[in-house]
Amino acid sequence: MAGSGWLLSFLCLAIACQALSTAEWQKQSIYSVMTDRFAKSSWDILSAPCSLRSYCGGTWQGLIEHLDYIQGMGFTAVWISPVVKNTKAGTAEGDPYHGYWTEDLWSLNGHFGSEDDLMELSEELHSRGMYLMVDVVVNHMGPAGTSLNYTNYKTFKPFDSPKYYHKPCLIDDANSTSVVYCRVHDDYVSLPDLRTEDTYIRDAFQTWIQDLVYTYGIDGIRIDTVKHVEKSFFPDFIQASGVFGLAEIFDGDPASYPDWSSYVPGAFNYPVYYWMLRVFQSKTEWMDELVTGLNKMKNVSLVFGNFLENHDTDRFAHLSGDMALTRNALAFMMMLNGMPVINQGQEQHYSGANDPYNREPIWTSDYNTDSELYQWITRLNLFRSFAITEDDTYSSSKAGVIFNNTHAIGMKKANVVTVATNVGLGGSKTNITLTQKTTGYSPSDYYVDVLSCDLYRTTSNGSLNIELGSEPKIFYPAKAIRAAGWECEKKAKQPTCLVEFSTETDTYFGEMVMISGNVPQLGSWSAASTVALDASSYPTWAQTIEIPPGTKLEYMFLKDNAGNITLENGGAIHKYTVPRTCGDGKVKVPSVWETPSNKTTTTSNAEGLGVGITITLDLVS
Repeated sequence: MAGSGWLLSFLCLAIACQALSTAEWQKQSIYSVMTDRFAKSSWDILSAPCSLRSYCGGTWQGLIEHLDYIQGMGFTAVWISPVVKNTKAGTAEGDPYHGYWTEDLWSLNGHFGSEDDLMELSEELHSRGMYLMVDVVVNHMGPAGTSLNYTNYKTFKPFDSPKYYHKPCLIDDANSTSVVYCRVHDDYVSLPDLRTEDTYIRDAFQTWIQDLVYTYGIDGIRIDTVKHVEKSFFPDFIQASGVFGLAEIFDGDPASYPDWSSYVPGAFNYPVYYWMLRVFQSKTEWMDELVTGLNKMKNVSLVFGNFLENHDTDRFAHLSGDMALTRNALAFMMMLNGMPVINQGQEQHYSGANDPYNREPIWTSDYNTDSELYQWITRLNLFRSFAITEDDTYSSSKAGVIFNNTHAIGMKKANVVTVATNVGLGGSKTNITLTQKTTGYSPSDYYVDVLSCDLYRTTSNGSLNIELGSEPKIFYPAKAIRAAGWECEKKAKQPTCLVEFSTETDTYFGEMVMISGNVPQLGSWSAASTVALDASSYPTWAQTIEIPPGTKLEYMFLKDNAGNITLENGGAIHKYTVPRTCGDGKVKVPSVWETPSNKTTTTSNAEGLGVGITITLDLVS
């Protein structure tokens, strides 16, 4: 890339460059890709184990080859990792496979591919009617030195002198000045903090972002670590980019967001993320906090990116293995104001803890398009796209809460009414009534739940009566669906039993108990897809899972403490056959956590649960 921002600005004026507007970005659905972990190039046939702190081989070319997988879920935009050259490997944190440790702003990361590869990715997305969002970092450069007080600034381009950086200090989150002017750090590395208040730094970044966007046909930027940079930096930077900017403001306080709307057009919705997390990971949490929070945020004039997990957080499936809660959380999140953002692997129910265990390579899933959540997300995306197409006001309409009780919440956005619950799989049913005053629905008219394709009729006074079980519902006028010729495909539900697995054990703070087994519902022995148990009856950990009658199961329990795995009884394999008739009740399979006894080595695909190490398994009946 060459620094030619003034020329690019002139060319854009001459050819009337058309960037996707903020309003148009509200209509998009974004799939988040960590480039190194999504797909290898087709020529890379080696299947060496992936060390989660090292480069694993994902490339832009590999991403191109698997765009069908992403587009097949209904996504219209792809957000990729930072593309610039990063510092060398060798820190205690491992390699900069994630792309956030810049060394040379004007060169690309050769691990991901060439200039031609990145151009081809952009062109291929555009040929499909999709858009490219690229992650950018302006707060800091990568680690280059042995300590806080020694940094080899000469390795950086173009900021190759201490004069371009704040004096070394570590962030104190309780001090707002420190948050902006000190270094982002952890126990192993600290990242040199740029003097983004200086004119030279600002001009350099504006020239660079203009060049990057123009050269590679980028449609939007995700801006990293925004709260660590003074706010005045961003208006000119985003204007220079010429595209929409989605800011990572890692802050759960809703009070901080109204002011940010004067500086950035969009932001990730961290306050609502935290409220949704508490509500939908637990069957005992009440809806009140979420309702209050949504009312606080609904008038903030930012375009929000909504999410349930990302590459910096625990995966949602690490916190809850209840698929009904997961379906509710996804449905509710994807119908909120703004854009849904799905983290790669979420559609495969990957369940890693925090960094780096939430950054599993996706190729281990074989890009399974039949997985339950791939199909669920596809259905939600397709309906959302339909609603946007049919109603010009849908994307700009403000969603509002119209109903809530202890375990259910109703929300209206234009003609779409979403009802979600956190009673969990097998939870008790309840009857609720949504009045015409809250829905705006016509009396004695028909409305479709687009998730089940069941047809509902309002009463003579316009009320919508619902029997709500463990599944969410999204309502839309039936006549509008018929007029558009959109078919709600009702899928036959295969018979299943509700099987409750449990084990009694003490755990450390933050430690989770998981189960893994030989069927997809138990993760198919994949270390990436273990199923989280619920601790609401601690020290009993339990989870209810839908499994077809007569299924022969093999499974094990394990404890996951931020990626550190302890296997029950050294990896004891339990066996159980689901009854052929289950009735309406729940089949319970209790056990008590056992410590290791006599070892009997056996072969099993469960070795993948060793997270890169070999384990010994006990075979128990």
